[in-house]
Amino acid sequence: MPKVKACGITHRGYVRRINQDAILLDEYLVQEDFMQEPIIFESEGDHFIFAVADGLGGHPKGEVASRLVLDVIRKERPKTLSQLNNALHKAQDMLIDYTKAYPDAIGLGTALAGILIYQSLVYVFNVGDCRVYAIKEEEVEVLTKDHRNPDGTLYSAILGHPSRWEFEMDVKELKPYGRFLICSDGLWEFVDSEKLNRPIEELLDLSLLSGGYDNVSIVTVELF
Repeated sequence: MPKVKACGITHRGYVRRINQDAILLDEYLVQEDFMQEPIIFESEGDHFIFAVADGLGGHPKGEVASRLVLDVIRKERPKTLSQLNNALHKAQDMLIDYTKAYPDAIGLGTALAGILIYQSLVYVFNVGDCRVYAIKEEEVEVLTKDHRNPDGTLYSAILGHPSRWEFEMDVKELKPYGRFLICSDGLWEFVDSEKLNRPIEELLDLSLLSGGYDNVSIVTVELF
């Protein structure tokens, strides 16, 4: 069974009023405005899930949407893409229920990306513009597809109202991969891709040094 070391950090940045991002390191869900150092998760096994959710900026309660979706994934602990798909639809149903209880939250939603490791496979998933990268020494490969229009707006996200949304899923053999990076657009929009193999603290610093215009969330996963 593989040994896994995951690190996660999230930060509000310097412009946004609140942090609408959240991160998931298997059983640990984190949503904070200013993390000074990463949370570290280490374990041995054959079933893990890691993800980043980016609540929609400019919409109400994005922080609720990102946290709620990751909490459903954490509790459901899917092992297959079918189970993961069911978990995400369950999360959307909960967002819809939330907007019924709190009408001022209508319009909330979140982007999402992550990996599900089960036995010898890794399932890569995303909706919106959060990303998953494979890191191989100096090589950085994006494994997800952004759901963005030419003007930069999202055309797919998990929303708190009945809607159809695109959900990218891919299955790969785990063995060729040693390291993954999962992040919100607060990282990849402001940091050159050739620098994404750097330690997680450096990645956060690079994003903030660019101006800190957006929330930024990063999860790195290493396999041994």
